[in-house]
Order: sequence, then structure tokens, then C-alpha cells
Amino acid sequence: TSDRVCAALTTCDYDNQYQSTAPTSTSDRACSALTTISAGTDYQVSQSTSTSDRTFLPLTTCNYDLQYESTPSTPSSDRVCSSVTACDFGSEYQTFAPSQTSDRLCASMTTCNYGTQFQSTAPTSTSDRGCTDHTTCNIPAQQYASGHWISVEGTTIADRVCSPLTLCSFTSQYESLSPTASSNRACSALTT
Repeated sequence: TSDRVCAALTTCDYDNQYQSTAPTSTSDRACSALTTISAGTDYQVSQSTSTSDRTFLPLTTCNYDLQYESTPSTPSSDRVCSSVTACDFGSEYQTFAPSQTSDRLCASMTTCNYGTQFQSTAPTSTSDRGCTDHTTCNIPAQQYASGHWISVEGTTIADRVCSPLTLCSFTSQYESLSPTASSNRACSALTT
């Protein structure tokens, strides 16, 4: 008969290992290396213990055509993907384009006051509408005064055109047709 032989149990380095097999009265403990994280592809969901390995899950992948990363990942948390804001291009325009880490920003389009303004710049998906005040014609209050008449009335997309009133030379002409806001003065020769 032989005498039993005793050996010291293996000691795991718990900073880098965990006990994968517990010791028995006839076998040594087994230590295994802790799994290392794959930076940029995984995140840790549980810490290691003396008898278990740490666990990881793959990071969520954002669909950057429709989403952006609203919260970045950390070694112990997943990234959060959020839907990109959709501008209503009938009433809004994009002021800031989305990126992989930022949302699209939209702003309301300017609305022209078409009673006094016209659209001088058409809006696009990335620029606002430009509105400009219609030119104010100098319509004279007195019959024979100088000033303007409206030769082309303004529209929602074009400015008003003011033209100078014809001035009669009263030494040789008379006013045969009085001006209005939308018509010129007519002068006719005096008869001698």
C-alpha cells in the first residue's frame, strides 16, 4: 500500500481568472482566463465572480439611414439608437443635417404676408423662404404733381413695378387723361 500524496490547491488570479472547476478531495481546482471585451462591438452585462466569467452582449447597430446614436455605448452599457426627425417639407426646412451621433433639426418656414410682401426666394428642403416688402409707389395726392403709377401690380412671387408719371409741359400741353394708381397721365397738345 502506498501513502496518500497531498498537494496544494491551485490559486486563481481573480483579477484575470475565475475558478472554472471547483476542487474536490481528489482533484485540483481549474482556473480559466476571463473573457476580454471586444471594444466597439460588445459591452459587459455582468461582472465576473470568483466562480463565473464576465458576460458580454453585442452592441446594438443603428441603421444610420433612419437612426442616429442618441446615447453612446460604454464598456458596461449598450448604445441607444433613436429615429431621425423627419421635417415636414411643406411647412419646415432642415437647419441641421443628421449625422451618426446627432438628430436632424427642422425650423418652420417663414410665411410671407402677401398683402404687403412677395416671395423673393423660394424655399428648399435646406433653406427658408425669403419675403420682401412690395415696392411702394409714390402715388401723388394732387392732380398735376409728379410721382409714380403702378405699371405692373405685384404678385405673390414678383415685386410691384412703379413707373414715373408723364409730366405735361403746360406751356404747350394739357392733361387730357388724369392718372390713377394703375394708369399713367396722358398729355395732349394745346391748340392755338
